[in-house]
Amino acid sequence: METWLTVLICLAGIICCLLLLKYLAIALEIAMYLALAALCVVYGVEIDGDWGLILGVVGGVSGFIMVLVKAYRASSASTEEAGTIAPPEKTPAPSKIRKGPRLQMMILAVSDLPAAVAFYRKAFGWSTQVHSQELVEFKVPGETGLAVYRRENFGKNIGQVPATASGPTGTELYLSVPDLPTAIKNLEAAGARVLSPATLRDWGDVVAYFADPDENVIAVSIPATLAK
Repeated sequence: METWLTVLICLAGIICCLLLLKYLAIALEIAMYLALAALCVVYGVEIDGDWGLILGVVGGVSGFIMVLVKAYRASSASTEEAGTIAPPEKTPAPSKIRKGPRLQMMILAVSDLPAAVAFYRKAFGWSTQVHSQELVEFKVPGETGLAVYRRENFGKNIGQVPATASGPTGTELYLSVPDLPTAIKNLEAAGARVLSPATLRDWGDVVAYFADPDENVIAVSIPATLAK
């Protein structure tokens, strides 16, 4: 008898602990059914021996079944609640889209593609990320790309081949560098032609001007406050 009572009380305690946090009312009701089932077993045996035991067991089983039904209903209700589709939240306003065109690529027409590639690699240490027989794109810092394009193929896109320049073109690459003397040394080693030595300019930068093999102007600069 004590074993039955102990088992039922343990079951009641376990179920109450599991359900008490979320389903207080249901947990109390389940505990009540388990208590009644235990009383049926105890008093059934004491009152009428074997028949009392049978009746007590039937009562206990009935109470336990009711406990299971209650637990199942609680679980089903919880599942339905969790599965309910909540109304969609308001879509946040999209971030402001940058208006206007963005400079994506600078493309220079060159007469000798391998020579131009070698020049920019040696002058600035840039690697290439697109390399074909007509065009080579360098992997440069920042958002704007730089590519050199074989002059004849460049001309196919615009309907005429650009003329070769005998002097500096109107195209300028203005580059900010962390170490101006080193940048100048590398340009000279690559074969750049000096156009204007490093000088403090009106806008506050110290800038040196060079021409690449196709006479495109290259400016290397550093703010005067950082110049050595």
